[in-house]
Amino acid sequence: MKDIVSESGSFNIPSFIPLLRDRIYTKKPFCRRFVVCWINLLNNVPDINMLVYLPEILDGLFYILGEESPEVRHICVQVLKHYSAQIKAVTDRKDQGLADDDFSVDFASMTNILILHSQSEDANIQLHAIEWMKEFLMLAGRQMLAFYPGIVNCVLSTQAYIGDHRRACKECAKQVDEVLRQLITTEDDSQSCKLLDTATLVQTLMDALRLQSMHTKIAALRWFHHLFKTIPNKVFTHVNEVFPLLLSTLAHESDEVVIADLYVFAEIAASKVPADADLVSNVIPTEMKSRLLESVGTYFIYSMHCLLGTFNSERSLLDEKGLFIIRQLCMLLDADSVYRTMSELLLNSQDFKFISVMVRNLNLILLTATELFDLRATLKSVSCEDESSLFRCLYMSWCHNPVAVVSFCLLTQQYRLASQILQHFGEIDITVELLTEVDKLVQLLESPIFIYLRLQLLEPNSNHYIVKALNSILMILPQSEAFKTLQSRLQCVSQLHHSSFADEPKGLVNEDWLTHFKTVQKQHTSYKRSLRATKAAKLS
Repeated sequence: MKDIVSESGSFNIPSFIPLLRDRIYTKKPFCRRFVVCWINLLNNVPDINMLVYLPEILDGLFYILGEESPEVRHICVQVLKHYSAQIKAVTDRKDQGLADDDFSVDFASMTNILILHSQSEDANIQLHAIEWMKEFLMLAGRQMLAFYPGIVNCVLSTQAYIGDHRRACKECAKQVDEVLRQLITTEDDSQSCKLLDTATLVQTLMDALRLQSMHTKIAALRWFHHLFKTIPNKVFTHVNEVFPLLLSTLAHESDEVVIADLYVFAEIAASKVPADADLVSNVIPTEMKSRLLESVGTYFIYSMHCLLGTFNSERSLLDEKGLFIIRQLCMLLDADSVYRTMSELLLNSQDFKFISVMVRNLNLILLTATELFDLRATLKSVSCEDESSLFRCLYMSWCHNPVAVVSFCLLTQQYRLASQILQHFGEIDITVELLTEVDKLVQLLESPIFIYLRLQLLEPNSNHYIVKALNSILMILPQSEAFKTLQSRLQCVSQLHHSSFADEPKGLVNEDWLTHFKTVQKQHTSYKRSLRATKAAKLS
């Protein structure tokens, strides 16, 4: 019969294909072998174009790839290779303008079949489906944009595999992922471009980000970064849905996931895409918004506001990853803008305890992080009398933490102000926590960050307020190791100091700075009293 068909010029192939399509789903190995051999025969008949019927039998061929019989699998693989080569040849001829209408490739009909089998539990079926998908992307190019949500879903789910049993699938999926991203360009950001279903793609990525797999999360976050960078106008319409998910992902145990998450976060924050006028108007005062918009965009303010809100509601995140997150943001964004915006936004909070803790963390990063070297240099030379200066902006919120504001004044060489603030320590509540922070400050004074300060101790006539400030710290400390360390340092230069000073001491003279510190500390005292009263009321 096969010989008759191969030699006949009048074989009715359209009537035969439905029969073949029905029989291809048989479970019996012998029948499967019989069907595949018939397909192989028909492919080799010159007068029969089986490519046009491939969409009808491709699904069945992939099911046969899962057959236990090695012989049947081998024949099926050879048939698929034949079709793959034929598709490539037809596409090449079309690119050269030589295509025949009788030979065309229906990529659309077959792509959904590949998406289905690329999620198969059978590794052999899955690998061949992903390899075919890769070929389709290379050959059809941007025609495949319409199928992105489904393809991206299979690619991301494949990244969850652990171990060697699906390594080939995972590696091939990574290659598909690269090709997928390359096909999306800035021209897809135009409203006239309808090929890409952005809403469904974003939802697919959000679903992937909720999965447990670290590698799937990272792949999804890389996609988000690419989309926010390449087609911002379309993706930013979904930012209110995506942003809460990005914030929750910051708590992930893997630093790789958090870093990938922060890349997306920073891309959103730095965006110049026009934002909804009410995005930040409802959460911060108009005057503060106007002041911040002079240096940063609306999305920057919104991002920092949301981050601070997350730190406030999830203190464990702040304690465990807060320093890491802020340091990374200072590398990805402008550190000056990060600190200026956070400082302003903290002043809008009514949770004084949170402000104090947040200022302590920001101050520690400012004093120790190598990434903030330029910011420290800026603060040392900034004009403190300028109303818009970075010093003034940070000082206003730093006053919520007494030790932090002292170290800030020492960093910025405002020694007279530091001395005045330290004199006021006798009027505030000195807790064990505060003494611990003073202890850490002494350790920082011995670090390379404050070398310039220690060298200025050798110039007592112009910097005697340094000595006064350091002696004030000494008097505040109990006689601990920190006390001995600082005492030893001061004794090294004690013989250089005398009671008369010829030069004007360095530092601010404006009493408004000290008044602001006193006012803030009174607010903290009232805040603590109200907390104690509330707690007592609950117990009674």
